Amino acid sequence: MFLTNDMLQKAKALIAEKKFAPALQTLKDFLASNCLHEEANILFLALAIDLRVYDLASAQALSVYETLKVSLSFQLLLGRLYFHLGQKESASKHLLLGYALNPQIKANYELAKFYHQKMSFEVPLIKSDIVFVTGGYFMPQNFNGATLDSQALGGSESAVISVAKYWVKKGRSVVVYCNCKDPGIYDGVTYRPNWEFYYAYYGREIPLLIAARYDEYLIPPIKADKKILWLHDVPQTRLYAHLRQDNFYAEKVICLSDYHIKMWIKHLLFDEQIVFKTRNGFDPAFFSDLPLKPENEIIYATRPSRGLDAAIAIFEKLYEQNNQLKLKICTYSQEINLADDREYAPYLKYQNRPGVLFLGALPKKEFILELSKSLFMLYPNTSEPETSCISAIESMAAGCPVITSDRGALSETVRDGIGGIVIPCSADPEKHKADFVERGSELMNDPKKLLSLRQTCKKFAWSHYQWADIVSEWDEHFFKKV
Repeated sequence: MFLTNDMLQKAKALIAEKKFAPALQTLKDFLASNCLHEEANILFLALAIDLRVYDLASAQALSVYETLKVSLSFQLLLGRLYFHLGQKESASKHLLLGYALNPQIKANYELAKFYHQKMSFEVPLIKSDIVFVTGGYFMPQNFNGATLDSQALGGSESAVISVAKYWVKKGRSVVVYCNCKDPGIYDGVTYRPNWEFYYAYYGREIPLLIAARYDEYLIPPIKADKKILWLHDVPQTRLYAHLRQDNFYAEKVICLSDYHIKMWIKHLLFDEQIVFKTRNGFDPAFFSDLPLKPENEIIYATRPSRGLDAAIAIFEKLYEQNNQLKLKICTYSQEINLADDREYAPYLKYQNRPGVLFLGALPKKEFILELSKSLFMLYPNTSEPETSCISAIESMAAGCPVITSDRGALSETVRDGIGGIVIPCSADPEKHKADFVERGSELMNDPKKLLSLRQTCKKFAWSHYQWADIVSEWDEHFFKKV
């Protein structure tokens, strides 16, 4: 290690003496045994680009990309490299990522602007009434307005798509910046990659800016008439470990339930006056041509860590009473093979259990069909309290009552005896599971009670959870005349 550190210092000395070719070779030798060393890679790429050894720079950048992609210096150098290679779109992406990783560094904005001007490459500025921005730059959840037609998606991303869609239907212009796979216009909403956001709005005022989940999009130098943080999670998640009153830039926050509001006020001590309480919803566009009668199936449709172990145990007891019963497990993993998903892989041990079916990540319309075919949704929430639960809302809207735990906001969302059955939590996990078995068995063995609850939950959902109605409330709140 001492020898290799000496090599790095030698390379720096050679750079100071403007002996760039020997410095490049020294760095190459150093990286042979320290391939992921960030500083050495940055120096190597900078020298290789300056010396126009682009093939060498490209090979090195490719080999370390996954490790160094969060480095703004690395991204800016990639942008320069692609500029010299004549690849304008890639150059723009990495220059903008380099700036976006710390938008408070004005010099990086100027650097990105300089190269965009040299390339005669324009970053679209979408003038609109409402700007949504969400997602980390390197998150696997890529989406646009058409994603729900082809694959499953997380609740917060689905909500952004739906609110944006129905706000356009009210005559507002809307742009969504996200991890966008195929930018374009979908249902009247413009979708752009989130790494363009800071650059596109540098020095410009946004009428209404809504950051969904990610509060960093509200920090200066971004300016907006109204800066809103749409919260979806409980405050204890790692996403908000940095958040304090002195770095909280939202003038209003959107919460999804009374439970959600209570958790955030307790955590951050902000005034309840800045809270806009809303709820999640469902899109009726996905609810056509559904069967009138359920089949001999129940469904689990949330993250496995939230209660799949308990759901399997409950199902096995119900299966003893009815060996024709099926438990369908739906996911919203974007991995083609669930074994490649670190969250779901540990639970694949259940796929060979009698009656257990892993359906994977279904497009929204197929998912709704599976809900409508199910006797009930089984959701024994044992961890990660829900702040709302879109899958429960969609289940009720499909006429599939939800049997769930009185935990987090689930009792608010489902409402015992209306949207399903809410079972009081117990300090004894075995008793809690036994309560689920008892109530599930009651529904399975009482067709009249099941039919009544199916009708009640559907009526409740359609009167309370349609996105169009929810967005009307948003429009009145955020655009009301003073």
